[in-house]
Amino acid sequence: MGSSEVKTVGGCPAACGGSQLNCNLDARACGPGAGAAMNGCTDEAAPYSRARANSRGALLIEVLIALMVLGFISMSFVGAMYTSLKGTDVVAQLAGAESLTRIEMEYIKQSPYWGLGFSYQIPGSSPPWDATRTALDDTHAAYSISVTGTPIDPSTHGPLAGGIDRGVQRIRVQVFRGTALVLTTDTVKINR
Repeated sequence: MGSSEVKTVGGCPAACGGSQLNCNLDARACGPGAGAAMNGCTDEAAPYSRARANSRGALLIEVLIALMVLGFISMSFVGAMYTSLKGTDVVAQLAGAESLTRIEMEYIKQSPYWGLGFSYQIPGSSPPWDATRTALDDTHAAYSISVTGTPIDPSTHGPLAGGIDRGVQRIRVQVFRGTALVLTTDTVKINR
């Protein structure tokens, strides 16, 4: 071996540690063709360095595509969570309104029959037979109710003219949350 010769191990300069990988990495600095051979890299290393440079761009594109796919999946997941939470809120509102309706219907059932009809809102006005009932319990503080009792004809179930009562009333309970109507329930009360 002369002083101008480059010592190679397995086709790679000894400076690379004889490793093809190290040689290919070092070939970047050498460049293709004769310049590569002059710097101690073989011509075989030049194609690998071009492939490696091209793979860097491909890797960047792959990472960007993966991030975009991950973003779409995340957006779908967030959308599903929002829909689920919204649905849960609607169900909770409806459950609260049904509970309040049952309480009010039971209250009216236990109350005396009030001929010629009635109407009240809580909070607001009280039932004509109970001036102390002006507020709902703390559990239903976000709700309000409107209750009407209208005399109806027992055979047609249509409303009767004012001043007439045949012992049957249609009771309508409407439950609101804020200003939004959540639930309307009708039943009948018979004077017994």
